[in-house]
Amino acid sequence: MALKRSPEVIHEAVDQPAMLVPPDGSELIWLNAAGTMVWDLLAMPADARGLAAQLHPRFEEIPLEELERDIEAFLDSMRERGLVQESDA
Repeated sequence: MALKRSPEVIHEAVDQPAMLVPPDGSELIWLNAAGTMVWDLLAMPADARGLAAQLHPRFEEIPLEELERDIEAFLDSMRERGLVQESDA
């Protein structure tokens, strides 16, 4: 399933790490460098497999399947917080 950023999320990149505020404004979320890379790529709808394929050249030491699983877990967490949503694309 392809996901994209939720349009209600406020986001800002400050010296690389992204800072996100979910739609309900309940918390401030700082992403690490890898999370920020995924967030940046979610400007266009993507799924975990596609994101892993795009990021694997930067994380060659991690097997592609493991990277995909890690990204899927990250996306699930972001979906639960309302930071990403399903895309029609």
